[in-house]
Amino acid sequence: MKLLLHIDQTERWQAVSGNLKNMTVAKQTHPDLELEIVVTGDAIQNLVNQNRDEQLYQVLKQAMAAGFKIKGCHNSMNHYHLDENQLFDFVEVVPAGLLEIGEKEAQGWGYVKP
Repeated sequence: MKLLLHIDQTERWQAVSGNLKNMTVAKQTHPDLELEIVVTGDAIQNLVNQNRDEQLYQVLKQAMAAGFKIKGCHNSMNHYHLDENQLFDFVEVVPAGLLEIGEKEAQGWGYVKP
């Protein structure tokens, strides 16, 4: 199973964190589970080291340890005047988050927006 989790609003991180905790546990019994978190809009600001929310950071690190991927939108970064070096080191930057979502959906990935 392949799932995309899309977050574009800062206030939705709590819901996404809950989803990630559940999916990290689910990965233990569903080893074929692939999950990618695509971060666009103002939610990208929560991936900045300087603004680090330790609780969110730990949830994201656990998701990475489970084999999940976190993709940050370069267009959103530009909008908020961020550069790749400011983000958590495990975030992969993609040129356009919505394009990433569209490409994955075309490959059969399921889309979830908490």
